[in-house]
Amino acid sequence: MKRVLIVEESRDLRQLLREMLPALFHDWETVAAESLEEAERLHRHELFALAILDVDYGGARRGLDLLCDWTGTARRCPVVATTISHVRVPEIWTHNPAEVLLKPWDVHEIRVRLARAVAGGAVMATAPVPARVDGVELRAAFTFAGASVTPDLECRFPDGHCEKLGAKEYGILANFAHAPQSLVLREELLREVWGADANSQSNSINVYVSRLRRLFAEHGGDFEGTVTTEAKVGWRLARH
Repeated sequence: MKRVLIVEESRDLRQLLREMLPALFHDWETVAAESLEEAERLHRHELFALAILDVDYGGARRGLDLLCDWTGTARRCPVVATTISHVRVPEIWTHNPAEVLLKPWDVHEIRVRLARAVAGGAVMATAPVPARVDGVELRAAFTFAGASVTPDLECRFPDGHCEKLGAKEYGILANFAHAPQSLVLREELLREVWGADANSQSNSINVYVSRLRRLFAEHGGDFEGTVTTEAKVGWRLARH
């Protein structure tokens, strides 16, 4: 059995994780800490396959300080950091967690990404792990259809308007901007942004692309002239 340490300030979320994880992973056993002090004691004295740490626990710094400790000299297992704040994500990644999960979670995504975190903890990393938000890889700043996008998920449009993107919206734009060819297949984009086990029948990706199209139209970007929908296939990109 793999033992997983849960450190979550919300009693309801803590109980949800305790019940959900053994249902998703039949060889997992969960241990929930009732305080940060108990979490430190458990982490110090017991062996876990994974720790899930709410970095918002106890205010602005306490949870983050604990993450820094657990991913530094006190490292004993992979640590998945959870937060409700998009703004804190870049700082969280500087402490080298195995994953960062933004609340609220999607059950399918949490299953895939926690499994990856545990598997990654079984071997020593041979290369730097790219920073991710909700499974989406953060890239260097890029431009697309007249807008500039930065790794903190901020998109600045030609009219000067700044919009904080969701992780999926950022992922779609990043994949469009870095596409090696003019045609982006729907199935490939789903895998890149939603993960290898993405539901190919889901209409979510169309909803996100439509919102991006609307944002660019409202703020002077040329999404309409850059991205053309190929029905049932994907999207064709003009030179960008």
